[in-house]
Amino acid sequence: MKSRAFTLLELLVAMTVMAVLVVMLMGMVDSATKLWRANENRVESYREARAALNLMVGDLKALYASTNVSYFSTNAASEFGASEEDGKIFFLAVLPVSAQDSDSMSDLCEVGYYLKYGRSSLSGAKQETYSLYRYFKESNQTFTNLANNGGYFVHTTTNVELLARNIPSFKIHYYTVATNGVISPWSGNLAKALPDFLEIQITALNNESAKRLTQSNEWKATNDAALSRNLRTFSARVPIRQPQ
Repeated sequence: MKSRAFTLLELLVAMTVMAVLVVMLMGMVDSATKLWRANENRVESYREARAALNLMVGDLKALYASTNVSYFSTNAASEFGASEEDGKIFFLAVLPVSAQDSDSMSDLCEVGYYLKYGRSSLSGAKQETYSLYRYFKESNQTFTNLANNGGYFVHTTTNVELLARNIPSFKIHYYTVATNGVISPWSGNLAKALPDFLEIQITALNNESAKRLTQSNEWKATNDAALSRNLRTFSARVPIRQPQ
């Protein structure tokens, strides 16, 4: 009995079918990879913004309650490069030694948050973006700074770390609560050194959309329909401890 072998025509047909299946499979893999990358780019910016908000809330809950108005500042020095419409805040916070350098002798630290436009170490050599930064000085540095400035809290451009990239908007709203329960904006004065609570809003733009923005003014015009779909805002309300 003779064994039947494949003919040349059958082999060609099988190879053609296999080639078509491979091309289709490669297309599916490529589409899935692009979708995964797009989602990762979108989530990365949002993840950084959410983490920055959580860190900020923790620092503000540890705010040092004092009637000294210089210990709570909502106006950044001009060298930080933030405009008046951008949120910024600097204050003294009571943080555990474990959150500082190992040789820290106290728990009083300088903390600040501000927005700045430019190139960052994590945003790439060509990409300029609005980024959210945290200013931090551990207790030893804080007491040295206070001593050198006559007891006043003076923030500097050193001791900063990048928290989140692609942040077109960072806003902080301050409020005070009257004895009758009426809520009104806090303006900052000697009669009320600290607001009763504040609301933070951090708006992030995904990486793919951020690449389309090449100038700082474009970041402030994100009402464009194509961009607005890729914006996500994270917010939190934080009560502020009052001096006893």
